[in-house]
Amino acid sequence: MEKTTILQYLSELERKLAELRRAVERMPEEPGAPEAVRFVDKRALASLIARSFRKMGIQPQPVGAERLQELIAACGVEPEANAFSRAIIALREG
Repeated sequence: MEKTTILQYLSELERKLAELRRAVERMPEEPGAPEAVRFVDKRALASLIARSFRKMGIQPQPVGAERLQELIAACGVEPEANAFSRAIIALREG
């Protein structure tokens, strides 16, 4: 690896570290204390998602619970395995 390439990597690393430092300096002093509660405008979010789906060619259609279970089973997920529940429990128990 050439010296100029290494120096470029170091410059990028320094830039990212400075950005991280600024973010940490803006954090509150009290552990766990949120700076502010942020709410999302669901209408704006829904509009953004709809626009993104259109750009990707996705035309979402609602499906019922039974059809959803069929689709999940078609992907090879066994309902008896409880993989999702076990993963959630494992994350909680950390």
